[in-house]
Amino acid sequence: MKTFRELLNGGDLRSIGKSNEVVTLITDQESFDNFFLLFSNKRIVVMRAADVIEKITATSPKYLNKHKKKKFLYYRKQSLIKN
Repeated sequence: MKTFRELLNGGDLRSIGKSNEVVTLITDQESFDNFFLLFSNKRIVVMRAADVIEKITATSPKYLNKHKKKKFLYYRKQSLIKN
């Protein structure tokens, strides 16, 4: 079985690639947490990962609850670095 990163990589930046396939693989909080921690320096993977998170949390917003504080702290840190 391919990893999330492998499924999201490759192809054209304008396409969603296999994002919808990844959505079907995330079925519970644990699989969402594993996906949410995915890190990549490849723009295409990051863009598609954001698409996957948006699609999943549209129907299961509770999956995002435990990550909200981490996300806020990351953005706060980034804004302090830029200033």
